[in-house]
Amino acid sequence: MGILFLFAVICALLWLLIAVLRGWISFGWLAFPTIVAALVILIGSVFGREFFCMDVGPLPITLDRMLWIWMIVQFGMLVLFQRVRLLPLNAIDVFVGALLLVLGFSTLCHDFTYRDHLPLTRLLFFNVVPIGIYFVVRHSPIGERQLRWILYGCVAFGAYLAATAIAEWRNWPQFVYPAYIMDASFSEFLGRARGPFLNPVVCGIFQIAGFVAALMLWPKLHTRGRMLIAVFLALFIVGVFATFTRSVWLALAVSVAIVFWLPASSRWRGGLLIGGASAAALLVALFSDDINAFKRDKNVTAAEMAESVQLRPLLANVAGQMFVDRPIFGHGFGQYSKAKRLYHQPVSNEPLKRVLPYMQHNVVLSYLTETGAVGTILLLGIFALYGVAALRVFYHSPQNSYRRAVGLLSLIILTSYLINGMFHDVSIMPMLGSLFYFMLGVINHLATTPIQLNALDATTQAPPTVALPQQRLAS
Repeated sequence: MGILFLFAVICALLWLLIAVLRGWISFGWLAFPTIVAALVILIGSVFGREFFCMDVGPLPITLDRMLWIWMIVQFGMLVLFQRVRLLPLNAIDVFVGALLLVLGFSTLCHDFTYRDHLPLTRLLFFNVVPIGIYFVVRHSPIGERQLRWILYGCVAFGAYLAATAIAEWRNWPQFVYPAYIMDASFSEFLGRARGPFLNPVVCGIFQIAGFVAALMLWPKLHTRGRMLIAVFLALFIVGVFATFTRSVWLALAVSVAIVFWLPASSRWRGGLLIGGASAAALLVALFSDDINAFKRDKNVTAAEMAESVQLRPLLANVAGQMFVDRPIFGHGFGQYSKAKRLYHQPVSNEPLKRVLPYMQHNVVLSYLTETGAVGTILLLGIFALYGVAALRVFYHSPQNSYRRAVGLLSLIILTSYLINGMFHDVSIMPMLGSLFYFMLGVINHLATTPIQLNALDATTQAPPTVALPQQRLAS
């Protein structure tokens, strides 16, 4: 099967080369770093390790990893031939770089071979790869046309995820692609909208991004386009519901509130505040018991779902004890599973041994235990700077520009990441870090580059082209 798939990829690349040579597809678009970075996320999400993997050494080869290497090589060539100029460092760059250094130092200074090189794997594929995407996107030229395609891409990919989520929920395997999504050999989250990520939280956050992108496109479209957007919005709502994840539902509700609150005038904000608070109070009064205890996974009972709420304070207790013992640099990146065993003893009549099999269910507490105050401060700094940059882009962009829309979209992705991060360690979820750092790169680029009223830049009128080395020398 793997050989046949590899053969299909080679054939597709040959047809792509023919299309470029015949002029059917612009080579400039294919060589554009931001597009390649987006393709890394798309390919890694749908056709990642579970779909295709070649075990040729300690680091298995997957399609998204090969594409990521090409993205880095391509970007280096563009910089070398002065087709892309590196932007000056700013605070976000410093915090991101410092966090990567701290994570690398923490990994290498501890047992990085633990559990089949789990710490090293986390460092490479959940941090180095996403931060590489951030660096490329941050320094690549981005115009209104690229921003428009980011919005359209979020809607299209989100619609695929929502349709797949509904098919999973209703147990329609014939409509689920790739087929491994419904594979019962991996039973965790089975029966929920786990999507190609095999995780309902990630699937939900990507759908929320598609939902908000669709809302941003609504005023820019005519009647037929708006009818299609309305269908997508309904699809997203059902798809997010199918995740059966409380934090995802909360993130969608807060995202909708932000989308309507930020652009609203002061006269409308009062009504929105009263209406939103009333709706929230009514939902809590009517459905709080059902929300805290309901059956979600096929292999998990409703009682076990209710118990998961009670376990989170115990996990916080363990994190607090671990931080007190090593407050500066923590117990080592990727070492939580190894270090936590010393702390699961009965304290104040609380059965801490019940949470021994679990990972931390809070991204900040996870960093606090593994990287200490140093790593946690850098992480919180990135969150704060991200939010400030997104708000700056939103408020300082033309009213109907795609730049303003992407500024709000990036703020929503940050919000969804933080809300779900309060209840899950989102830093170890597949492709979520890549989405986070991709949008961070986009918003940091927009926040530090001036607005040009005439379509922002020449790159918005036509895709950039890459001069071949021979052409460069001849000129």
